[in-house]
Amino acid sequence: MSLAYSSENLPRGVLLHIRGEVDLASARDLEDQLLHHLDQGHDVIADFSDVSYFDMSGVHVFERCSGIFREKHRALVIVDASPVVQKVFRIIGFSAVSVAMNKEEALALLRGIDHGE
Repeated sequence: MSLAYSSENLPRGVLLHIRGEVDLASARDLEDQLLHHLDQGHDVIADFSDVSYFDMSGVHVFERCSGIFREKHRALVIVDASPVVQKVFRIIGFSAVSVAMNKEEALALLRGIDHGE
């Protein structure tokens, strides 16, 4: 299954809605989407509420992207992760990206980030 995306502009970035399964076949597309928004100068809140599957390919995407976002003084936050995604994060002790419970918490995280500007 491929991924589907929609985005919503926010005062401090973009909310990227992700739908589908993040696996080896779709991971590169997800990375391209995240980096596209970064290239536009945006912080990204990745909405995972409609992600039905998430494997280590997705973890590697977020590990790589989190470093690139930090280098460019931008933020990458995951919000509303499904139980499937939360389980993967919990099992591996994933901490490369901030994870928020809801959009309001994610926006508060963005407000607290120093962009080095």
